[in-house]
Amino acid sequence: MGKRKTEGGNSKRKLSKKRTNHKHNHKHKHQKKGWTKFWIEKTKDNKVPKGKSLVFPVLISRVELFDDHTHRGKSSVIKKETEDVSNEDIAVACGASASASVPDPDPNDDLQETSKTEEKQVPDEISHNSEENSSSPEKANKIDASNRCDEEPKSVDTLDNVKDEGQEVTNEQEPPFIQIKRHQSAKGHLKSDFQDNGKELPNGDCGDGITNPFSKEEVPNKYWAQRRRLFSKFDDGVQMDKESWYSVTPEAIALHLAKRVIDMCDHGKNDKNEQSNSRKGVILDCFSGCGGNGIAFANESFKDSIGLTVCVDVDRKKLFMAAKNASIYGIDPSRIIFIEGNAVEVLGRYQNGELSTSKFDASAVSTEKYEGYSIGGYELLPPTIDVVFLSPPWGGMDYLKVGNAGYSLSKCITVDASCNGEGATINGDELLALSANAAKHKSVVYFLPKNVNGVNIGLSAWNHGYRSGLEIEQNLLNGKLKTISVYLSER
Repeated sequence: MGKRKTEGGNSKRKLSKKRTNHKHNHKHKHQKKGWTKFWIEKTKDNKVPKGKSLVFPVLISRVELFDDHTHRGKSSVIKKETEDVSNEDIAVACGASASASVPDPDPNDDLQETSKTEEKQVPDEISHNSEENSSSPEKANKIDASNRCDEEPKSVDTLDNVKDEGQEVTNEQEPPFIQIKRHQSAKGHLKSDFQDNGKELPNGDCGDGITNPFSKEEVPNKYWAQRRRLFSKFDDGVQMDKESWYSVTPEAIALHLAKRVIDMCDHGKNDKNEQSNSRKGVILDCFSGCGGNGIAFANESFKDSIGLTVCVDVDRKKLFMAAKNASIYGIDPSRIIFIEGNAVEVLGRYQNGELSTSKFDASAVSTEKYEGYSIGGYELLPPTIDVVFLSPPWGGMDYLKVGNAGYSLSKCITVDASCNGEGATINGDELLALSANAAKHKSVVYFLPKNVNGVNIGLSAWNHGYRSGLEIEQNLLNGKLKTISVYLSER
């Protein structure tokens, strides 16, 4: 009798264990293989403490993008699962905004970064040293990993600690409370059950039988296997250099960003101060590289909203590649220009969207036509710009070493302030300040890695004059978190 009881008890315990395992498996059903929790995924809504008069809202959203290129087929169809977030959603969702009448804090005050150094991680499919950019080693806008991101970060055990430390930094002026609010799109499980369960084939074969013709040191097999995800028309002769393979924005994400930028331009058409409601937007792509984002901005589908895309890079060879790629995509040469120059110098020539003639002088760069596109110097700069798109160097494949919440604008991004790469440098926080001053209505899109700290970005935006809040969007491609897009504007 006792024996049967014991057996029965064991049976119940085994059954209970199975049920527990089933629940555990069900709980993680929507989390894809290799899914890593970053700050942007784990942080929760917070409430404004009593007595806090300054509040800066940060809205977290999510977009789920898909193309039909897994490791089993071609890439041509691009769709998305979630709806876009409107600019008004930021204030509505957070229910608070900072007071514009309060004096600005000192923009030189940095956020004390806190993050826990985790296991070294290798990025899966996109590493992004720049949006696809950052130039040749001798001229590149480069990251100074030796004294910035590789510094031993302070330990932090929970996301709450990250937020608390960020919110309690003391400046001469009291910093705002960074109020986090998740948009409906960023709540709950992913909207799609998409999973690529196909076994990875050897030598970069994506299922078409074409193996990687490059050495693994030049082009890793995983990048070759997803070449049509980077450019759907890759087989038509798309050109990329070694750096572009791991830094170009996947086409689906680039097109989505272009649609969001259109929204920022369209708002300007409704401004009472606009002289003409028919004027199309002008986008300044500060770190163009081989043209992935620039080509998306100049896509024929967006011609009614975006009139001109200005692609800037210090590496002329990359601009030739970008022009060639633009021709493959049939981009109208009148809607895109390529400027050899330094992004910092170009931004410094604009104020509130207007080119300053007092700062204008022609650069010592020749102008020529290539594939029908103009490639030249600063004399090609348009008189006005509407939106600044920033995708500076992230730090190659090492950007994840600072942990899941440790990526900081001021500590992890460094760009050269001159074309020869031998002068002064500025950090990512200073780059935001320069861009906010250059763009009309401070309209800036900052393209960043997935391990950014949202509190850091919020405080940086506040320090540089933003008062309406901002949106931080998770960019998922085929069920995987790839990148982060930050949308800032003061319309």
